[in-house]
Amino acid sequence: MSETIATFVFFIIIVLLPLLSFLIYLKYKKALKELEKTKKILEESKKVQGIQVKARTRQLKEQAETLGEENIEKTRALRERLKELEKFHRLTVGRELKMITLKKEVKKMEAQLREANLEFKKNAKSSNKKRNR
Repeated sequence: MSETIATFVFFIIIVLLPLLSFLIYLKYKKALKELEKTKKILEESKKVQGIQVKARTRQLKEQAETLGEENIEKTRALRERLKELEKFHRLTVGRELKMITLKKEVKKMEAQLREANLEFKKNAKSSNKKRNR
């Protein structure tokens, strides 16, 4: 009996296992081919995307350089404009301060003129009174 069991096990190992493996292979052969096709498609897609990424990276670097140059140019132009505005501010503030000083002088002169005019009128009245006497 143990010989029959041994023969049966031998039969299973030698005949049935390879046969079973072959049947499993046939069953999944189509799926394996599809997986291989998909793998090739994915590898090609990876290559294409790698090329696209490199191209886009180069394009973005060029844009960054251009923007950097534009930024430098605009900063320079803004600094020049700021200098012009600061100069204008100094001139207008200086002019306004001069105007304030001149207005004070004009008021002072007007006050002196009024005083001189009052004295002139007083002197004129007193000389008229002296003439009339």
